[in-house]
Amino acid sequence: MSGGLYVHIPFCQKKCFYCAFAVSVLKHHWVDDYLSALSDEAGQCSSGTFDTVYIGGGSPSFLDEKNIARLFGTLSRCFDLNHASEVSFEMNPEDVSRAKLDALRSFGVNRVSLGAQSFSNEDLSFLGRCHDRERIFSTYDLLKVQGFRSISIDLMYGLPGQGRVQLLKDLDAAIHLSPEHISLYSLTLEAPSKFSVHPPDLPDPQTNADLFCFAKSRLESAGYRHYEVSNFCRPGFESRHNLNYWQGGDYIGLGVAAHSHQQGRRWWNIDQTKRYIERVKNGASPCAGEEVLDAEGRLRDALVFGLRMTDGVCLSQLEERFGAVIDESRQKQLEAMAEEGFLDFDKGKRCVKATLKGMLVLDELSVRLI
Repeated sequence: MSGGLYVHIPFCQKKCFYCAFAVSVLKHHWVDDYLSALSDEAGQCSSGTFDTVYIGGGSPSFLDEKNIARLFGTLSRCFDLNHASEVSFEMNPEDVSRAKLDALRSFGVNRVSLGAQSFSNEDLSFLGRCHDRERIFSTYDLLKVQGFRSISIDLMYGLPGQGRVQLLKDLDAAIHLSPEHISLYSLTLEAPSKFSVHPPDLPDPQTNADLFCFAKSRLESAGYRHYEVSNFCRPGFESRHNLNYWQGGDYIGLGVAAHSHQQGRRWWNIDQTKRYIERVKNGASPCAGEEVLDAEGRLRDALVFGLRMTDGVCLSQLEERFGAVIDESRQKQLEAMAEEGFLDFDKGKRCVKATLKGMLVLDELSVRLI
């Protein structure tokens, strides 16, 4: 077994107003049973090694030092993590402490993803975040003092009334900190978030596109490479775990709502924390469903996900890898998208990548290719 290991920790201090993930708010009394269930589920997996590990959520930093140690004890007992070149841990600024960071360092965590979202106190309040601007700065300083040399910061754009001036303040604040990686996401309305029930007045698509292009230009001028639709990094600091997803690699997911993929077989766990705990405790599988892709389906998925990366994909390499071919209909779709300016298509090398115009409507292009 190789590829990536993902572990979902669903607990949070508060559910942000835009959040549509599987989270459990202030369920401190569930943590012990949840970690026991994780241990049982991990024990049911065939042992193996992983290239990357990603602890996400929710907010994994909700866990205290004792439970962080328990979590990594489980993972180390069930899997060989000695060869994992990247071990990532998501954190919210309000949860960070020196003791937690000491624990993470001792268990091999070498990359932290910090959920800043904005450096505007007004916007943070609007989003339902628990921290303020100053807490982001103090947390980042603590991460550096504690020796973390690979830090990613999450930012959001496309907030109500946001223009270039407001976005520039966020970008410049992040650039001033000089993290190795910045993820930039547009605010979207997804069920079952609070915003999906009471939608705020978001910028129109053209304004949103303008904000993204502006942000891309600013980050690139500061030395960040745009390597995937929503991700920018200093050279050599790409998220290896996420690259594995976009390149159609294998991964195992543990915990509520976690997804897994092995050689074309995909499966996913139930998305309710209490039910997940109960099912695993009773010896039942937490799996909620699965599907098996044939060679053509795997090639199609690798093409669609590969277009998320700014380097694009080589069709010949995909065909060789999956033992299938790009059919005539899909080939014509790619050519048509190139003529419309959405793709750069080198027919000689059979390499294709999204243009900036294409990046802005990549979800629509993906539907056309599926």
